[in-house]
Amino acid sequence: MEVNYEMVLLSDLLKKSRENPHPDFLAALNYIYQRIDQVTAQSPSSSFNSKIRFLKKILPPFFLPKLLYRLHYDAMIGFRKQGEEKVVYGMISFQKHPSKNKIGMFDIYISPERREKDIVGHFQKLSTMVYQLTQRFQQSGYSYLQCGKNETTKKLLRLYHRMCIRNEWDSMVDVETSRIYL
Repeated sequence: MEVNYEMVLLSDLLKKSRENPHPDFLAALNYIYQRIDQVTAQSPSSSFNSKIRFLKKILPPFFLPKLLYRLHYDAMIGFRKQGEEKVVYGMISFQKHPSKNKIGMFDIYISPERREKDIVGHFQKLSTMVYQLTQRFQQSGYSYLQCGKNETTKKLLRLYHRMCIRNEWDSMVDVETSRIYL
């Protein structure tokens, strides 16, 4: 059975769901709430996580993405479709900083049930998501995508740089500053 992959911005799904909730939006929302639960459980004392837990308690599920969108947060959601089954396999969340012409990477996540299988394939799909993200925002006047500066992120950026060369993508990666230039 053929497997297809699709990448969609959460903000686009939010727009499709103005009248009635779009099925992809509902799947993404469920995925996001699972990820929020996981992140807030890892660092329960974090002030940011405390605020997110508080907002999650008082806001209806559909309102949190709208609020985060107003604060310039968005996410690229990766869907995997095989036959009639369509599931979220990964997500890249980020915050846009229009005044600084940059996009700050916030989180890259693959579903735990998919993580153990085909790690190379997942990296290739996430690399494609990052590349599509850069292409999308290159036209919007943003200059670069700022990633974390820890060693793990730098190793991933080196791998992403190799992936760009292999696929002949026009992405410039600066590992030292942890930036992907648009």
